[in-house]
Amino acid sequence: MGAEIEFLDFGGDCRIDYTIENRFRIAAEIRKLRPAIVLAPNISENQHPDHAAAGKLTRDACRLARYGGVDALKPAPVHKIDSLYFYNITQHIGAIPDIVIDISDVAGVWEAVMNCHASQAAQKKYIDLQKTGARLLGLTIGVEFAAGLFANDPVRVDLISDIVLSSRNF
Repeated sequence: MGAEIEFLDFGGDCRIDYTIENRFRIAAEIRKLRPAIVLAPNISENQHPDHAAAGKLTRDACRLARYGGVDALKPAPVHKIDSLYFYNITQHIGAIPDIVIDISDVAGVWEAVMNCHASQAAQKKYIDLQKTGARLLGLTIGVEFAAGLFANDPVRVDLISDIVLSSRNF
């Protein structure tokens, strides 16, 4: 996928505060890493307060990273990302994602990564919940497993004919 992941320490579980200082910290990382695409947890409230807070902080940081007049972010050069997408941390039935991606080929790797999060994998059949949600979403596009992304902004295409896959194709 070509992704680069950076972990920032916000003090531990249930300690992610929606503050301007934390927005600046993430914006500084965006300026340093200069990504084209940023993925963040969905900003909708769910069972864990850190999920929505992390998503909102990242959304705001993407905006701050492109502004040149923010003294707290100097001297790093401004950076405008191309796209910001949100993902659900816990699979659940709800809003239909804007983009659905076939992840069938990497489902084994995905499960192995989830098992690395021992505190989650040991509770409440977390892996089964995630895989069941991915299977259900996959059924909507005719594949075994799928992941959904929610666009922060409208997705631009030059020609409608560039959109060659949809759930109507299976």
